[in-house]
Amino acid sequence: MKRPKQPTCETCPYAYFVGTSKNDQDSECRRFAPRMLGIYQPASARMYMPEINRHLRMYMPEINRHFWCGEHPDFPAYVEALKEFKKAMLTDHERI
Repeated sequence: MKRPKQPTCETCPYAYFVGTSKNDQDSECRRFAPRMLGIYQPASARMYMPEINRHLRMYMPEINRHFWCGEHPDFPAYVEALKEFKKAMLTDHERI
């Protein structure tokens, strides 16, 4: 019995890949809505532009093709297959 293949971002429908580079720069997980982050500007920057205290930026988790998480639609099936695999490995070990 072969170990089940773990689902990764490469096969996930929520993954958004930009380009085809090996490091997948700028690739994002779009499982959930983006979050807004406030980036605080240091005092030195506010001194020159006092009207700007914060910048808002949209954030989505950055990913690459080899990452994995529990949100992948195939993950529950993988967990069940892994349990069966481990059970079969224990049974084979007891036969020896």
